[in-house]
Amino acid sequence: MMSEFNDFSNSTGSNNNPIPKAKEFEWSEINLEETFKLIDSILSAKACLHFQIVPLRLEDNCLVLGLVNSQDVAVLNYVRSLVANNNYTLQIRQLDAKNHQLIISAYFNHERTKKQTEIVETTEKQNIETESPSLD
Repeated sequence: MMSEFNDFSNSTGSNNNPIPKAKEFEWSEINLEETFKLIDSILSAKACLHFQIVPLRLEDNCLVLGLVNSQDVAVLNYVRSLVANNNYTLQIRQLDAKNHQLIISAYFNHERTKKQTEIVETTEKQNIETESPSLD
């Protein structure tokens, strides 16, 4: 299985870095909770939007990354610099724009729900503290 992680085509980018062969994205290979954690820890949501990328999973130090344009050398160079800093290898999945948008929208919905839950929990805690009888 590890051999597919470093599967490079004969194509090269402008700086002679090989462009990885992209396999088609499949929904069965994504765990949204893991993807959301990877967005929070490895790639920012802003970078995911700007470069049309999504970290799909991290497996055995291999970052599986969905890209809308897997032949965009600038995006690949940016991603390579990130994975090199973390000593990850890279595996590319071809992601269409619609699936990218669905995953990013799910991320933002998740973040909004998480913040709303935190606000509700904080408010409830404050209400309980103010309603508690004092023991003077």
